[in-house]
Amino acid sequence: MHWIKKNTKKAHNTTEQNYPQQRRSDRHEKLKWHAVASWTWDAHDDACGICRMAFDGCCPDCKMPGDDCPLMWGACNHAFHLHCILKWVNSQSPRPQCPMCRRDWKFRAE
Repeated sequence: MHWIKKNTKKAHNTTEQNYPQQRRSDRHEKLKWHAVASWTWDAHDDACGICRMAFDGCCPDCKMPGDDCPLMWGACNHAFHLHCILKWVNSQSPRPQCPMCRRDWKFRAE
């Protein structure tokens, strides 16, 4: 990535007369810039990241609404229905990853 910086300073031992065709404001300096970006998913979702069902409802594996369907959080702060994350973790090998951020999955210790 390159950025152009406008050079408003005069160079040492030069004057405007040395560069009559170039105005002072037309001089630019090319700078290099190396950037690194990082992002994470919002951990405050209202729905399970696996089944996309609302947390206040039940997951698809629960037979009837109102069945016990607790939420589980990972060390990365992503939350899922218990049944959804257990099914996900058991389908991953050899190291399960969070379905949202792909970090190694670890259940959050309370």
